[in-house]
Amino acid sequence: MSSEKVVIKPIIKKNPFIKTPDEVAELFGFPTSIRSQIKILAALFGQEVKVSDRSLDNLSGKGVSEQKADEALAPMLTLLDQLNLNLDNFIPIGTSTDDLKTLWRAAIKSFAAGFESAAQDTSFLQPLIAFIERRCTEYEAQREWGSNHRGVDEQKLLTLIAEFYRPVIDKTALNSEQQNIVIQLFERLSLEQNIQANQDEIEAMGLFTQDFNLSLFAAFDLVALNWKHRHQEGIKQHNSFLVKILASDGKCYFGKLMSFIKEDTGVSFRTLAQYVPIQQESTETGRTLLEVQVERLKEWRKGKTKPSFATLEKFCSNFAFEDQLLLFIYCLICQAIDRLLVKYKTDEQRMLKEIYSADNYLSYYLREKETAA
Repeated sequence: MSSEKVVIKPIIKKNPFIKTPDEVAELFGFPTSIRSQIKILAALFGQEVKVSDRSLDNLSGKGVSEQKADEALAPMLTLLDQLNLNLDNFIPIGTSTDDLKTLWRAAIKSFAAGFESAAQDTSFLQPLIAFIERRCTEYEAQREWGSNHRGVDEQKLLTLIAEFYRPVIDKTALNSEQQNIVIQLFERLSLEQNIQANQDEIEAMGLFTQDFNLSLFAAFDLVALNWKHRHQEGIKQHNSFLVKILASDGKCYFGKLMSFIKEDTGVSFRTLAQYVPIQQESTETGRTLLEVQVERLKEWRKGKTKPSFATLEKFCSNFAFEDQLLLFIYCLICQAIDRLLVKYKTDEQRMLKEIYSADNYLSYYLREKETAA
């Protein structure tokens, strides 16, 4: 057996043009550490984690032996077996972390396998697959550029940053003027470390850094519509649900979603609150269950608290079957935007709210809709 250590870390590229599967998981709030993933899978399938937390941490740090890695990965490998997937087949040994097409195909295949195991046709995922495939193909120009500059000093690479993004800038939804502004800003950044960007440059760069997210959300928006169409009889809904959500009132984006649900279903917030799952100990202060639920929903709408994935799943299960998956998707999107906003200062938040407005998002939705058709 090889004496080399096995290390498994999240793949983080910080490339605004394309995110890795781990970065998208992080965007939606899913855990990306191998320790968290193994423990979640083990709990989900009633399996035992046979290694210590310290060994799990070492797996993403200084590394562990192959034998220890096999023991640690047992819950994950068991899941793959249940889904009839072979890890070596779709992520061959030696796959580079720059080979995002292979990594993304593996991630999507795993995601789709969950639906297939439940006897669900996965054709409704086509808009997401089409977007990822297209973005990975467009990324190849950057990957080739990186291969050609492998081993170059990091400081030298910073002076060439405009060259790295030039091949893909026109693949974004930015107009030609905004594309030129971004490239010129990168050229300035390559010459000096600290620059003062003007408002046009800030706005163009803001659009560029959020282009992947907006396009990804549009792809998921279309996936949700496909799911709705499959399970709904009668007239099909052709317009974006997310556009309506972004246009709704709310103190945060999750609050906008709650307002949209209220308007779309015709129920009151008080009735909607009854769908909020509450732990029994929350009612031990003497308040009724409904009082606690109403207060919790208010906290959600104001962004004071965020429901966990398990709580979201229970909340969405109160709706019609054809609405449950799409509601969960929009919950994840709205929470992702809210999570993004808190990382920025007031002026930057104001700009991001314009970027994540209904009017601006609509152009991304129409672009992805046309591409996926």
